Amino acid sequence: MSHDERHRGTNINQAQSYCKRQIPKPRKTHLVLISDPYEGGNAQEMLARAASLVASGVNVIALLALSDSRRPGYHDEHAAAFAAMGCPVFACTPDQFPDLMAAALQAALLLRHGVPEVAAAFCELRLGKSRAINYGACGAPIGTDAIIARQTPAA
Repeated sequence: MSHDERHRGTNINQAQSYCKRQIPKPRKTHLVLISDPYEGGNAQEMLARAASLVASGVNVIALLALSDSRRPGYHDEHAAAFAAMGCPVFACTPDQFPDLMAAALQAALLLRHGVPEVAAAFCELRLGKSRAINYGACGAPIGTDAIIARQTPAA
C-alpha cells in the first residue's frame, strides 16, 4: 500500500463546517480536532475554515495522533499551519493524553490572553516535539526577556 493510499485523509473541512454550525457561543467553545490532519477534501478550505473558527473565538486544539508509536504519522505542514493560527497542537501516547490535554487547555488561555513569548515558551515546553518530562527543563531556546519582565514588579 502506498503512502497516498494509507493517507487519503478524511474530510476535515466538512467536519469543521458541521461543527461551526453547532457552536452558539464561540468564545466559550473548545473544539478538539483529533486527526493526523491529512485532508481528503480541499486542504486550503480546511485551513481557512480552521482559521475562521479561531478568529470567531473558538479554542481549536489539534491532537495529531494518539499512538504508542515513537514516531506517529501526521501531516507536518498542516500541523504547522494549525500551530501558526495559535492552536495548541500535539501528538502523544494514550498514557500522556490526560496531562497533555490539560496543558493544551492551559496553552489555549495563554495563547488567547497571555504575553506571546510566555505562551510560546509554554507551548514549546509542554506540547512541543521536544517537550520535557521534568518541569523547568527545556530542549529548545526560549526568549526569556519577556517572561522575566512579566514577573518583575514595576518600579
